[in-house]
Amino acid sequence: MFYGIASLGSGIIWAPTTATAQRWFARQKGLALGLVAAGVGLGTLIYAPLSNYVIQLYGWRTAYIILGSGTALMLLFVALPVASSPEKMGLTPYGAENSEREVEKYNPLFEVDGWTINEAVRTKTFFGVTFLYFSTLFPIHLIAVHLVPYVLDIGIDRAIAASAFGLVGAFSVAGRIGIPALADRIGWRRGLILTCCGCTIMLLWLTITRKLWMLYMFVVLYGLFYGGKTPLLPGLIGSFFGNRSLAEITGTIHGLSMAFASIGPIIGGWIFDISGSYRIAFFIAAGFWLLSAVLSAVLNPPVRYATLK
Repeated sequence: MFYGIASLGSGIIWAPTTATAQRWFARQKGLALGLVAAGVGLGTLIYAPLSNYVIQLYGWRTAYIILGSGTALMLLFVALPVASSPEKMGLTPYGAENSEREVEKYNPLFEVDGWTINEAVRTKTFFGVTFLYFSTLFPIHLIAVHLVPYVLDIGIDRAIAASAFGLVGAFSVAGRIGIPALADRIGWRRGLILTCCGCTIMLLWLTITRKLWMLYMFVVLYGLFYGGKTPLLPGLIGSFFGNRSLAEITGTIHGLSMAFASIGPIIGGWIFDISGSYRIAFFIAAGFWLLSAVLSAVLNPPVRYATLK
């Protein structure tokens, strides 16, 4: 129950920030979303050692109160000056005045003409994107929980195993910025296909990983591809549904996907308990990444936007 409530908080933060970034940028929207998403990776790098330090000083209960209260105050401080859209300040999105073509490429219908949440949930595209989102989160959660136990099982030192998990987060920061910036040139769809295929290959690589150099290759490349995927999905949602109710639509898709993807670690652990190996679980995770690549290729905008490609 505690983590369910905490997850609601994280989802509430994620949807408005990604929606706000998309409203403010017509050009270089991928880079803007990448910088927003990079904050997640940086937060992990900062909060992990900070949490450990505070727990050692005060215990885990008090540490939760200190970190939770501090985070709430920090969010309030940074949220107050943020305007949800440039129109509210009498401005236009960055780049909109220079290139209508760029605006159409990412967000065909602007603030007033986008889909409402009630309209969006009646489309096949909404459920297709939700399943795509789920298909990426399922293997991410599975690997996040079971990577360190797997590395220990193949005989690698505990300290190195723990640091490997941290390095995935570190390299994801570079992926969150670099790959969305590339998507400004190649588009959201191709960016997603690239990252999902990359993660598929890396999960297959993990099944044969037995040496330290193989582990580090996985850490670097998986971190880059997995991190790059993170901001591309909100960008795809924005390009399909416009800005009108983008935060609501993104939050609903994110929440549904997170809820169902929570079975990933459970299935991974159940498979290990039965077979004594993570190989099958990692093959399943790779299959979900491959499915995500296919869905990225075949999904189309909702019907009334189908002509705006």
